[in-house]
Amino acid sequence: MCFLDAEAATFDGSSRITYDISGEMQFVQTPEDYVRLRFKTNQADGLLFFADGNQGDYIILEMIRGSLFLNLDLGQLQMFSSVA
Repeated sequence: MCFLDAEAATFDGSSRITYDISGEMQFVQTPEDYVRLRFKTNQADGLLFFADGNQGDYIILEMIRGSLFLNLDLGQLQMFSSVA
């Protein structure tokens, strides 16, 4: 488990945070991964989290009409879920 201090950010609808770990010797390989995100929004639609890999893998977390949707493609594992 990672014990990093939490940080907050505010977005105006056209801003983003980008972190590139695609460079040589910057990959992360762990037996288990945990991601904890907290969002507070006053919009019913929007992209909350997007990450993609160099082999076509991706994770998308978005709000659509006030419902949370997760779309995950890790090659052999593909998942789509929603939470109302």
